[in-house]
Amino acid sequence: GWRMANYAGELSDLQRVVSFVETDLGCNVACIIGHSKGSVAVLQYAQQQSLKNQSAADEKGNCCFVNLSGRYTSRGNFDPKTIFTEAQIKTLAEKGSFKLKSPGGRVLDVTAEDIDERANLEMSFVSNISQRVLTIHGDADTTVDVDSAYTFDDKIPKHSLKVIPNADHNFNGLRYLREIVSAIADFVV
Repeated sequence: GWRMANYAGELSDLQRVVSFVETDLGCNVACIIGHSKGSVAVLQYAQQQSLKNQSAADEKGNCCFVNLSGRYTSRGNFDPKTIFTEAQIKTLAEKGSFKLKSPGGRVLDVTAEDIDERANLEMSFVSNISQRVLTIHGDADTTVDVDSAYTFDDKIPKHSLKVIPNADHNFNGLRYLREIVSAIADFVV
């Protein structure tokens, strides 16, 4: 199930999905897209592909990667005292976890380990990605500052950046969908 951090588990899930699509379905994966926290697994996977034999990656059609509203670092940006209520922090201290209702209505367990892992998110590994990466970010994102997008642009060697004016963290629902799809389609080809 969902956890606040669990980056290794999400990378493992992504690896299994790509393997299933390529092996069981016999399809080529042309592009992998992650949004927000999901961008971590996508960029970790891109780094793994970069470490593999480049000619093997070429044979698979040069998969590219898209980072939508991804966070470069949580250090200084993720303080549990400002994100969670006093009651949640107290329950965490007493019981080792607390329940959090997601925007979708699911009830999730949050542990101290997840909070620590999330608070210490470090993405410096992205400078080792040799695959093509596109970052799309809204300049009105109050969840993940647009500065993260500029940092990815600076750190990833084969990087393209699209900043969408007035778009928030979720790109204002469907408002910018055509612009996002167009940017990704142009990038994939």
